Amino acid sequence: MTVWEKGTRRHGAENAGAALWYISRAGRSRRETGTGSKKTERSKKMKKQRRRWLSALLVVAMLAVSMFTDAGVMAEAATSNAITSIRIANLPEDGILKLEDETYDFNSKIVKKENSKEKSTGVVYWEVKKDTDTAGVQSSYTGVVYPTMAGEFEIRVLAFRTKSDRTKWLNARKANGNVADPKAEKYVTASSDWEKITVTSEEEGLAYARTQYRLNKLLKNKNVSHIVIRTDSEREFTIGSKKYLTKTLTVNAPNSEVINAGRFAQINVEQIKESTFHEKAKGNKFLFTAPNARFIVEKNARVAGLMFAPDMEKNPGAKMDVVVEGTIQDFKLEPKNQGNLGIKDRIPEVTLNAGANASVYGVTVSAASNVSIVGESQSSTKVTVEESAQGTTLNAQVPVKAELKASVEVVLGKDAKKSVLNILKAIEMLLTGGAENVTIKVDKEAEGAKVKTETKVEVQASADISLELGAGSEGTSVVVKDTEVKVDVENNTTEDIEITDNAGNVVGTVGSGSDEQVAVTPVPQPTTTPGTGSGSGGGTTTPSTPAPTPTPKPEEPGETPTPTPGEPEEPGETPTPTPGEPEEPGETPTPTPTPGEPEEPGETPTPTPTPGEPEEPGEVVASITGVTANIVSGSAITTVSGSAVSVTNDMIKTDNGTVRVEPAITGGSIQVQLTFTAKATIDGTEAKDGVTYTWTVDGKTEETESGSYTATVTLSAGTTVAYSVKAAKIADSGTDPAS
Repeated sequence: MTVWEKGTRRHGAENAGAALWYISRAGRSRRETGTGSKKTERSKKMKKQRRRWLSALLVVAMLAVSMFTDAGVMAEAATSNAITSIRIANLPEDGILKLEDETYDFNSKIVKKENSKEKSTGVVYWEVKKDTDTAGVQSSYTGVVYPTMAGEFEIRVLAFRTKSDRTKWLNARKANGNVADPKAEKYVTASSDWEKITVTSEEEGLAYARTQYRLNKLLKNKNVSHIVIRTDSEREFTIGSKKYLTKTLTVNAPNSEVINAGRFAQINVEQIKESTFHEKAKGNKFLFTAPNARFIVEKNARVAGLMFAPDMEKNPGAKMDVVVEGTIQDFKLEPKNQGNLGIKDRIPEVTLNAGANASVYGVTVSAASNVSIVGESQSSTKVTVEESAQGTTLNAQVPVKAELKASVEVVLGKDAKKSVLNILKAIEMLLTGGAENVTIKVDKEAEGAKVKTETKVEVQASADISLELGAGSEGTSVVVKDTEVKVDVENNTTEDIEITDNAGNVVGTVGSGSDEQVAVTPVPQPTTTPGTGSGSGGGTTTPSTPAPTPTPKPEEPGETPTPTPGEPEEPGETPTPTPGEPEEPGETPTPTPTPGEPEEPGETPTPTPTPGEPEEPGEVVASITGVTANIVSGSAITTVSGSAVSVTNDMIKTDNGTVRVEPAITGGSIQVQLTFTAKATIDGTEAKDGVTYTWTVDGKTEETESGSYTATVTLSAGTTVAYSVKAAKIADSGTDPAS
């Protein structure tokens, strides 16, 4: 409708109104004139005349309104150009869509309009037939659809004269249970034929959730084994407390938050809103590749495994904040594609914030990372820096027990008191901060290590090292733990430094402000030979000869006693069974009872000690009780019935101390997360406390204080992975088990 037409309609109505107002006004003015009988007679004549005038004017007014209204309607009708024939313009080849492509735009093609020379004013709508849809596709206003899973659906495009007509049609269908309502078809000006579309997927059981509604349906679907939350919209997804042990959950939603209480086989977080993933469940394993993430472990929640592995080439400056009020059993940092560490932002920033009642069993750094451990926890957090993590910075504001196998910078805040730094390889370490009662232990395998400290520490050296004492390290003590150990000391403090041996004897002094590197060799200590003097343990002391054979050190607390000669048995290993009686994997063999002493049902008899030798304490035996394997990244193929197929979790075998794929991998590689559980027994009785476990997986060894362990390994063509576990008793109460 043009501006002129609208104005004409408006002025026509206004003129008609003015005429009615004039009639009313004229009648009122006439009533106010005339008096007496003449007035009455005149009044009658005037009433008749008014009625004539009124009738005439009413007719004029009605004609005016009718004329201008019809003109407006005719003008509006003249501008409408409805679609009378339409079809789908962009059908997929062979009617097949790939689920992994996520979206598809069908587009429409107007075949015919009421006025072929003018632009159409109609609107369209893409309808998906509900009763035949197995791919989880929603109807669309635009023609863009988002399949949810592999399956089929039927789709058509409809045209309407106006948006209002489309809304009336949709409301009618909704009221009719989303079934066609014949009465509403009058609003449709054109429609295409139904087209059948098939959705395929490379991964069996894969499904996408873009809304909470769709997520709820997929969680209930037994045929879905991998749910991907995929949307760019700002949403919050909530998963209730329920076990979904056959499903993997992947989050790829950069503007969404997730609150999870469900138990899954595996959870992968590829993209998520910085403000967070909340975990409330017990036992989940996580792989975070999201470049900027915040992960909150709620009170009473327990995370069995957490790995942060961002691609630093694609996502420079990646960071992760982990807030723990519950428990994390294993936290691993494995950033990928770091390339030249001199390039800015190739080292991720990771902050672990542990609450007062939180528990973090261990943090393993497998590639260079800047790690900060803060919070209110007063229990020591175990941190392992692997050889591949050179360039790592560890900033601890709480106590830590660190195992250092690569060059690292360590900052220990004042609340990191009683921290222990174990140097296990020939690395370089710089220590700063204000923590008190810090101990640096240098392992025998760390010969050649270079240590610089700017805080007071106790250095216990079991190998030759170089030690530089900077300002702030006044009061540092150095203890050489074995003969022939040399410590080159550069003392830049204001105090002299004494070097003592394991017995507390001073074996050397380095003056304050000395720039001279001093090699210190401990003086051999005298040995005691038996004598005939009276009293308990009488004897005489004689000077030792140079470089004497050292007296065997007393057994360290927590170590397994040396077995009887002739019966070689490593601490924590399962004894060799009697020939001819093969031992079942993972079982603890029952010792043969002494003849003549019948064995009580269900009890394990105590072996008779060798005569003349003191009875050894109960031996600790560990056995693996369960292994689960889940593919976390990569892809590999194998051959089944002559066809190449993708390797899935059920093809991974974990028995007899090895992890392998059956049928064997023929191409590609996969990263598999292994979760182990084990138990320890002492004399046949399960030991639930006071035991440490030493796990060896794919040649790498790690110690835990619980009977559970998580490791990630790579499987490819021709590879298998071996695993084993040993156990040992923790030292007596009050003794540091790590010493």
